[in-house]
Amino acid sequence: SEPASANGGGTIAAAAPPPPHLNGAAPGAGSRGPGLAAYGEATAKAKEAALSAPLGGMGGRKLAQAVATKLNPAELKGIIALMTRVKNLENLVSAMEVDADILLTEVSRSDDVKRALTGKLADAEAELKERHDAHSRVEVQTKSDAEVINFLDARVREVEAELASTKAAAAAAAEASAQEIKRLRDERRALQDLLEHSKESASAQEEEAKKTRKLLVKEVKGLRQQVLSTKVQRDQFKQELAELRRSVTGGAM
Repeated sequence: SEPASANGGGTIAAAAPPPPHLNGAAPGAGSRGPGLAAYGEATAKAKEAALSAPLGGMGGRKLAQAVATKLNPAELKGIIALMTRVKNLENLVSAMEVDADILLTEVSRSDDVKRALTGKLADAEAELKERHDAHSRVEVQTKSDAEVINFLDARVREVEAELASTKAAAAAAAEASAQEIKRLRDERRALQDLLEHSKESASAQEEEAKKTRKLLVKEVKGLRQQVLSTKVQRDQFKQELAELRRSVTGGAM
């Protein structure tokens, strides 16, 4: 059935049985108990009175009077007690909602703190990793430096041995060079003597060459005159040939 209307649109819903702990019994009790039975009878009567009340402009007071006429004092007392308990429970629910909001705020703050701590933890882990990597790099560099130092020490010993060998070789080379210089000086003296002899021979050859050159100059001059004479004869032959060609060409025409 539909709830009755009152006060121009207000409604009274069908009353539902309360949970077991509202009638004085502990939650989870197996028996409904006398309080719940009285509550059921009272709500049934109140519903019947509300449904039998005429619709329209009847005010809340008349509706309450109509409901009250159907209930005895014990039932009214039970309903009032239940309403008081419902009000208390509503207040408790409101307080619990406030507590829930506070808890949600605290949880949100805890999440912020958790995120901040997580960020700091990540930063600390990153810094620790960076330090570990730096330490590893230092160890690698130290090992590499030790290898380089060992290599350089061995190389220094090798260079020292090579230097000693080079000094010995240089001493031997200096001795050989001294002997070679003596030999070259002896050769130079021999060459100087040969050069003096060659100069004397060259002087005689130069005199002979001068005489030969004079003869050659005379021969060249004679040859040049012969060449000039030959050129004159060639020009004459060319002229005669040209005249001959003209005469032959003219006769043919």
